[in-house]
Amino acid sequence: MGVLTIIDRNKAGEFRLKGWSYEAIGKLYGVSRQRIHQVLTGYKSKNFQEYRKVYRRYYKTTENGKRLHRVAEKRLRQRVKKFVLSHYGNGQLACVSCSFHDIRALTIDHIEGGGNKHKAELKMQRGGSRFYNWLIKNDYPLGYQTLCMNCQLIKRFENSEW
Repeated sequence: MGVLTIIDRNKAGEFRLKGWSYEAIGKLYGVSRQRIHQVLTGYKSKNFQEYRKVYRRYYKTTENGKRLHRVAEKRLRQRVKKFVLSHYGNGQLACVSCSFHDIRALTIDHIEGGGNKHKAELKMQRGGSRFYNWLIKNDYPLGYQTLCMNCQLIKRFENSEW
């Protein structure tokens, strides 16, 4: 998944129409001002496809390239996670119940319960970044919230969801 799917072109365009700079919009999305400009204007280098082939070959064949690719993918997954958790945390990267803010323990909770059933419907064996990407692609559907694992387990226990 590329950064383009994270950046909502329409929302970024609205910010631009309101007078926001590319730099300010970039800070909001956690990307460079140049990237925002590319997304909004649709600009691509004339040699974009050639560069892409060279970089793909490098990342697939060299050990350093593979390592760099893993690091870049991890950074992207972390950025997506922060983006989704802060959206469902009412703009805060924190638990909506207790305000705990360590991202390692924050999760997305189905407000009405039924997370395992929903995961089975989506044919996802595991959650994590795949689920975060699904939430983004489906335009942040309602019915979810950010909870820490403690609050998540307490809620499961109180609602007898074992």
